[in-house]
Amino acid sequence: MRTRTLFIVSLLASTALAPPVTAQRDQPAAQLDPILRIDPGMHTAMTKRVGVDAGCTLLATGSDDKTLRLWRLPEGKLIRTLRPPIGSGHEGKLFATALSPDGTWAAAGGWDAAFPSLQTNLVYIFNTSTGAIAARVGETEGKVINHLTISMDGRYLALTRHLGQGVEVWERVGAGLSSWRIVGRDSDFRGEPAYGAAFDRNNNLFAVGHDGRLRRYEAGYRDRPLVAETRRGAKPFSVAVDPAGKRLAVGYEDLAAVDVFDAQSLRFLFSADTQGMGRGDLVSVTWSTDGTRLFAGGSYTSGRVTPVVTWDRGGEGRRQELPGPQNTITHLVPCQGDIIFAAQD
Repeated sequence: MRTRTLFIVSLLASTALAPPVTAQRDQPAAQLDPILRIDPGMHTAMTKRVGVDAGCTLLATGSDDKTLRLWRLPEGKLIRTLRPPIGSGHEGKLFATALSPDGTWAAAGGWDAAFPSLQTNLVYIFNTSTGAIAARVGETEGKVINHLTISMDGRYLALTRHLGQGVEVWERVGAGLSSWRIVGRDSDFRGEPAYGAAFDRNNNLFAVGHDGRLRRYEAGYRDRPLVAETRRGAKPFSVAVDPAGKRLAVGYEDLAAVDVFDAQSLRFLFSADTQGMGRGDLVSVTWSTDGTRLFAGGSYTSGRVTPVVTWDRGGEGRRQELPGPQNTITHLVPCQGDIIFAAQD
């Protein structure tokens, strides 16, 4: 596997899922006043999440600068800038981004500006060919959206929310992008924020939150999840499923540690070698597309850089540190034989 690393950097530093409910979110009824912006052709604030299509030809990046940008890979050429409604302060910041496997649509959400008085934070579904907003998806009066993930068949969208509102799973209805229905919801996160979620190839969903628990939701999302406590009593931030669907990697917000669990039983298997790494954390984890390597990154630094840390033998082998940015790594995603990361610098 190649070890070349692609990167995006900014310029500034209840236990049971709820029954299905059919819902469709249209675009805002009220027009927002236009806000003039100078477009520099790149992000001007932190990028927290990125998404890539299955062929690694299209990259989506969402930012605190309130834009979603599409880039052609591998050359990194900007194709289009997509704009949700924005307002003052945090209104319009995009904390979460995901791209469908076929690259035809992107999802982005965070702090919604459309209805700030209602404290409603929904996900914007964009048509990547036209840049148009096709739908707004999510429960009303929902907290800020932290993370988005799309199933491998493009059928389901899962989102995690802040302050104990947990996980929602939405299903795309019909051939278009305008109609969605909620098929699962879990708010039993002990009042803590939910951050990480990932689908396997069979549409089973895995999620973690600051309550210290790892969850497995069977496809269909109607049954109680299988729940396991993470070993360290820390704050899990991300979860990633290996390509075979057999192992889960969990990264933490407050530890330079990565733990690996069995994807079926959630039984702890092993910890990747982080001996001597010292302070910092490894908030984001992912696997190589062939499953032979495990990757992680966060605020852990080595010298003056923040490396992308990798282990061979599926995480059980030798540790290696690849050149990275100068500030915290916020997200890692596999891209064929490469790894894409977003960072705060």
